[in-house]
Amino acid sequence: MQSSKETLQYLLKGSDPIAQQTLDDYFAGIPDNPNILWYPGAGIDFRDLTELSAEKAAGHGVSLLPDLFIHTDCSEFYLRNGNWELNNNEEASVKVKVICELALNPEAKVRYFVNPKYYLFAESAPAEPVIRLLDITRRSEGDVTINGKVIYFFFENNNFLDEFLLRFRIGISHLVKVGEAVTEGDCLMSVTYVLDFLSVLGTKYLIYGDGVGSGSILDFEYTELDEKLFKVYGLKPHDYTLIQKSGILQWSRMKTRIFEISYLNAPMSVGGFMRHMNLLGAY
Repeated sequence: MQSSKETLQYLLKGSDPIAQQTLDDYFAGIPDNPNILWYPGAGIDFRDLTELSAEKAAGHGVSLLPDLFIHTDCSEFYLRNGNWELNNNEEASVKVKVICELALNPEAKVRYFVNPKYYLFAESAPAEPVIRLLDITRRSEGDVTINGKVIYFFFENNNFLDEFLLRFRIGISHLVKVGEAVTEGDCLMSVTYVLDFLSVLGTKYLIYGDGVGSGSILDFEYTELDEKLFKVYGLKPHDYTLIQKSGILQWSRMKTRIFEISYLNAPMSVGGFMRHMNLLGAY
């Protein structure tokens, strides 16, 4: 069975020989069985690189560090090329350098699709996925400077969960669920039901701060998607308990909690994650 690293090396290719060499060099510095963080709906938020860095993770009760950061979002912001700098409302400055352009291996036949029911501006999304390896320098409060790399996928979150993570069984050790912003952004369908599949993904830590919740969850419109993934991939996930390790008062304007996950010898049913939502503070 392939490791997640080997699977990613199969799925991702450089857009040209130089980009391929850059990608090869990047993967060479990653362990064979990497801890992978996924941040769906990340937007321009790179705070995960700071909070889950060697300098700060232990203070949050997180003993396992991510080796590889994956961000996904549909925002047109990430269609821009080159280098840029941004400041956010958390008094942090971020410098972003596009290291190289990536593409999907056509042999893998990943079905990239931006569903207009899930994303407000689907008609303006590119016909082919945009994937970039980014170099990030983030300077935050107290002059804490973190450098790290992020593989950024211009993907709709539900499509990425289905066609990339579950289809190819890519493990996700850390799930950051903070910035999806269904109620106030371009996203029309929350991917929160991924919480049903944490045992399948092998997730060890959940960083959760979607305090406003979302209509797509409260109205149970996610159920059809949830049931489909259970059936298509023959999933038999386990339930779990969430052990709060720490909290961050303001992360993207959200009160965010960091949980360690302890799995139970009990099945997780479709929509079972709803039992955990009061603890998570979704409403």
